[in-house]
Amino acid sequence: MFQTLNSIRWRLQLWHMLIIVILIVTLLGGFYRYEKHVRFENLDNELALPMMQLTGHYFVPPRPGSRSKANDLTADWRIIPSDGGRLKGNEQIAERELQHLRDEGFYALCWSRSEGLLLKTPNAPDIFERPKVDRDQLRPFARTIGDRREMIYSNRKGNVIVIGCSIVSFEASLAGFRNQLIGVGVVAFISSILLGWYFNTRAMRPIHAMSKTARVIADGDLSERIDLGNESNELGQLGDTLNETFDRLEGALKRQMQVTADASHEIRTPLTIILNELSWALEKERSLEDYVDSMTTCQTTARHMRSLIESLLQLAEINSGTATLEMKSVPLDQLTSETVEILRPIADQREVKLSVETKPLKALGDATKIRQVIINLVSNAIQHTPTGSAVEVSVQQSDATQAIVVRDNGSGIDDMSIPFIFDRFYRSGKGEKKSKGSGLGLAISKAIAVAHGGDLTVVSEKDRGSVFIFTLPQAA
Repeated sequence: MFQTLNSIRWRLQLWHMLIIVILIVTLLGGFYRYEKHVRFENLDNELALPMMQLTGHYFVPPRPGSRSKANDLTADWRIIPSDGGRLKGNEQIAERELQHLRDEGFYALCWSRSEGLLLKTPNAPDIFERPKVDRDQLRPFARTIGDRREMIYSNRKGNVIVIGCSIVSFEASLAGFRNQLIGVGVVAFISSILLGWYFNTRAMRPIHAMSKTARVIADGDLSERIDLGNESNELGQLGDTLNETFDRLEGALKRQMQVTADASHEIRTPLTIILNELSWALEKERSLEDYVDSMTTCQTTARHMRSLIESLLQLAEINSGTATLEMKSVPLDQLTSETVEILRPIADQREVKLSVETKPLKALGDATKIRQVIINLVSNAIQHTPTGSAVEVSVQQSDATQAIVVRDNGSGIDDMSIPFIFDRFYRSGKGEKKSKGSGLGLAISKAIAVAHGGDLTVVSEKDRGSVFIFTLPQAA
């Protein structure tokens, strides 16, 4: 139960229900109050109309010399008795107004301050007390008392007129209107809940698809992807982002599996050589020279295997961020020149012209690691440059970065190999033309460049040579 209520879908549904209830109660309640006010206002107007007619016809004009007008409520009212006698003029009009009041369901009562109750229509309530009215209350006002609605007039002389009617049918009509509003509210609430459930289900469908796909991927099927159809909203963008993440995860895992397989292959070869040499030496008694040759082969192969393992460990440390870099200001011109001079004998042996062009620039980095990258790049360039060609090394500046550029005139890198040139154990070429080495040099160089906050890129064309660009942040 609580687990269901903790779901996003049910939380949205409960919030939706709460908001709908508040809106329905507020809107329909406000509409009911407004309708009630309008109906009472219309009823008060109906009560006020005969009051205005009676105050103008049923009461005789004031005494001569009085400043009050005949229709003025401040006049000294004197009711004309309705005893069935002959009525003339205003009295006849007043009698008709009273009859009209009775026909319309209204009743009338009138009190004089001095004479008490002067008039009471037959349909007026039997038990009725004189309203308590403030002498300064000269404006007519309405009141509800029991099941009656009344309009009350008074003047400064203490005279009071009451026009009223029963509101039993009025209240019944208002109750019917209230019940209709409640029915409308219930229908609107149920409809909104059903629509909310439908839209919540549609809104949560992509999330369920994501969850299902994530479970499939967690079970080991990395090829599964989230299919959100034509969703172009935030959930669609999230699905695209997760699919990209899954693509990178699958690619990383495949690369990791490939690295493991390649590392196993690279280590298995020297181990096979060592085992074969030891088996050959132990198979029967050999001469001293044969033993020395066999041990020398084992030693050379073991050193190669140790170098391979050290390179893998170094690459793992750099990629995981655990490698220690002694970051300081490094003079690139001096470091590059010294490194090139170390490799010049190899270039001379292969009859490759090695040139260097430097500028007095300083970069922020670890001198030992930077030297390792330069050695990898220049030695690769010498290896892939044909006899009689040149390898050019230069130090350049671009905005806030320094760059070491190594250009060769070799066979270049084909377009299929460029995206993988910095992968571990990758060696370009095919068959006998396949690059020599372990295939870790460029991968380590790339990792060192990224760890320094720089980068290592390549621009190459088939049969036109390659240009490797090693960028580093500028020293402060």
